[in-house]
Amino acid sequence: MVFEGLASIRGLMPLEEGGAVARTGFIYQDHVTAKFCLDMLRDDRLREVWCEAEDDVTLIWLGDDGEWVELVQVKSDKPDQLWSVALVCEGHPASIAAKSLAHDRCAEPCRFRLVTQADIHSDLAILKLPIGHKDRAFANPKMRAVHEKVSLRLGDLLSLRRRGASHWVGDLVWTVAESEDAIRNANLIALERWLEDNGEVLFSDQRDELYERLLRRIMAASRTRWKDGPETKKFLRDLFIVWLKGQVSAVKGISTGKAGEVLRQKMAVAGLEAGVIDMAEDLRRRYRRLELDPKYMGGSETADLEAEALATLNHLVSQLDRGALEADGIEFHGLCLEALAGLRASHPEARLSALQAIMYIAADRCRHRFLPARA
Repeated sequence: MVFEGLASIRGLMPLEEGGAVARTGFIYQDHVTAKFCLDMLRDDRLREVWCEAEDDVTLIWLGDDGEWVELVQVKSDKPDQLWSVALVCEGHPASIAAKSLAHDRCAEPCRFRLVTQADIHSDLAILKLPIGHKDRAFANPKMRAVHEKVSLRLGDLLSLRRRGASHWVGDLVWTVAESEDAIRNANLIALERWLEDNGEVLFSDQRDELYERLLRRIMAASRTRWKDGPETKKFLRDLFIVWLKGQVSAVKGISTGKAGEVLRQKMAVAGLEAGVIDMAEDLRRRYRRLELDPKYMGGSETADLEAEALATLNHLVSQLDRGALEADGIEFHGLCLEALAGLRASHPEARLSALQAIMYIAADRCRHRFLPARA
């Protein structure tokens, strides 16, 4: 329920903006923020992600009773020990727990989250469970022990919503995110799934570029001071989806990334016309789409054809390298396509999709790898 007498989260000036001033070493936090942004893509209850605003990350959720706020603190440091009650309450009232509770000061209901790279002590492991889990009930001795230990250390500390240490424990979820690489890899997988769900096909280098664009936007939002533009620090779900789709188009249209650029450069060096190069790039994308579709690429039939195609192309390259073929780039390109056309004709029983895939291999692998041999 809304707490009367307090301002909305949307009208509060942040208690501190140290993270917005000093961004050194905050890349870990940027990956965590990116994780929440990608969560918005699949969960329409998560409406907004704020960077370095009321807390390290501020999440605005839409529940059955209206909006509620999740205040996230991110800790990338690795203490010499597992995170424990003593460590999280160390330095009270300047402790992690006290600072987190201090952000409980808006009209909307608040929950809390700690995201750490290092793991937590077994005494706190129950906090990894989602709120509402049966084992988080106060009647559970393990959960009650956490309430009692934190309350003992924080004493009668209260937030502006008049909630204390036990409330903080009850509304806290602890996430162990592990290493920066682990978060990044998980984010890339989430991004890949969203792309597939939306019928978008990007090569790995393009997908990486898309993710880097997201990180750069998060970094810019985190650096901006609240007073200089609160809205620039926020990712709103609907607008974020529109922005991300626009970035997909930009990545595909402006540059195909390193791998695609190498393909175009090699074909240009070989003397092929721009239209042929554009067609090869299109075939490269189509082949990637087939690779992602198990209905077309999952059987041994396609794998056998692919192996035979590569063997055929390698034989032609071998002939070119030892001088048995005298051909420039354009002529060699034609020889490759003729050889693949013959391969296709020799497999009338194969599915059309599998035969098409072989032609895409010609565009992606033959041209990409072999054309520079005689530029």
